[in-house]
Amino acid sequence: MVKIYITILLVISFIFLFNGCIVTVDDDVITSIQILNQTQVHFNRILIRETGASSWRVDQQVTLGPGNSQIVLSKSISSEARHEIQLRTTDGKTATKSNVLLTQDGIVMFELNDLDDQEGLEITTIHIINETGLDFHYVYIGINGSGGSWLFGRMGDFLKGEHTTISNILPSLDPKEMYDIRLQQTQIGGIRATKTNLSLRQDGVVRFESADLD
Repeated sequence: MVKIYITILLVISFIFLFNGCIVTVDDDVITSIQILNQTQVHFNRILIRETGASSWRVDQQVTLGPGNSQIVLSKSISSEARHEIQLRTTDGKTATKSNVLLTQDGIVMFELNDLDDQEGLEITTIHIINETGLDFHYVYIGINGSGGSWLFGRMGDFLKGEHTTISNILPSLDPKEMYDIRLQQTQIGGIRATKTNLSLRQDGVVRFESADLD
């Protein structure tokens, strides 16, 4: 009889301990989120506040390159409120999501249209994705309709299936202008791929496919 009584006490103690572990989980607060950065911009700061608030609750340094990043928040935030999230770069560029309902470890996606004031940015960096199936080694950029009078040209490796960044474009490009971009295998020509009448933006992506081969 004593053994049965001890067994019952042990079972009850285990149940209380197990339930205690469950109670420690707080579903009302969020301590970490995921940022899916599809802008191709590298951010180094994240700020979060409740929608309508005047001050940021979370303001912390981060490393947010393209792709998915897990962020452990410096302060917990409410899962019941909607929030404004802003990403910032070292030189002051921002991307903002407003009125977002967050969940613990939930994914927040930032795309090109989340960049703030993008129309006012001079274009000095773009990204080329080569899905033509061929390798190229030169890139040229010119105003649409200029008949091959290129503003900018550079030698580089634009390999099939690869993502290549073109930075320090001089002269910088105007986001209000339309452009042609050409990839070439050699400086004097060879096989080419051309995109025409493009509206570009800072840190934007230009994707070349087999249909763009000349």
